[in-house]
Amino acid sequence: MQPKISVIIPTYNSAGYLPLAIESVFNQSYGNVEIIIVDDGSTDNTQEIVKPFLERVAYYRKENGGPSSARNHGIRKSTGDYIAFLDSDDRWLPEKLELQLNIFIKNGSAGLVGCGITNRDEEGKFLSENRMAQGKLEFSTRLIFSNIIAAGSTLMISRDVVGRIGLFDEELLGAEDWDYGLRVFKEYDIYFVEKPLVLKTERGAGQSACGNGDLMLSCELKFLEKHRDYFERNFDSVNIRKAFARRYFSHTYAMLRCGEFFKARKSITRSIRYYPMYIFNRKFLLYLYKSFFNKVIFE
Repeated sequence: MQPKISVIIPTYNSAGYLPLAIESVFNQSYGNVEIIIVDDGSTDNTQEIVKPFLERVAYYRKENGGPSSARNHGIRKSTGDYIAFLDSDDRWLPEKLELQLNIFIKNGSAGLVGCGITNRDEEGKFLSENRMAQGKLEFSTRLIFSNIIAAGSTLMISRDVVGRIGLFDEELLGAEDWDYGLRVFKEYDIYFVEKPLVLKTERGAGQSACGNGDLMLSCELKFLEKHRDYFERNFDSVNIRKAFARRYFSHTYAMLRCGEFFKARKSITRSIRYYPMYIFNRKFLLYLYKSFFNKVIFE
């Protein structure tokens, strides 16, 4: 009997994107799939948008609790041997689930399988493509510097992972997938499909981007502190300081995008306190100049 895959689609005020996400699951080449939509307290017309699909999907509505809470609710309702997550403003290419499942079947030690991503703006314009190295993920310093494992809509896990690793950390309203991926990496092998099988929509501009930037900084710092013991056992102090510096440097860029120059100055200053070598980063002088002379970055 073919393994069942539970597809969990958490959604919050994304009614305009949701039908395309659902259709991309319907169009998968692998057929033994259950679809679980978790409405995390949306205030738009999500309930009306879902109605035409209710014969083929399970729909649950809950109070707003953030992405981890919504994913966990879906996990509790799921019955599949494997669980895949699809953000409601993203889409999958048709072979996504089949290619990932094949890797699970061939590699009994696998707990998580990811894939590459194509990033697009809200109008569907191509922004960038991130391919992954095909095969097993090996330990490297990249694990502390960025989320190379488990970007939301790429993520597929085995049912065994939930029993051993547990659910998503609901205290993290951002970086929750990075946290989960690292937790899996500590206990299981992780594999990737090189191809970009996810079409990811990059949303947010203006003041909402400022709020998102502040949230991500807070959550990423909380993530680093949460796993500090692991990082201190596996990385030297220079790389740990550099990891904190990278978070502040990224926050500098986010604040310059939305005109929060005081916050940008604070973050770029903190980045070099953690890792003074950032002054040699090719963008350091640009960010420093723009933060002190109130110049917005439009790139």
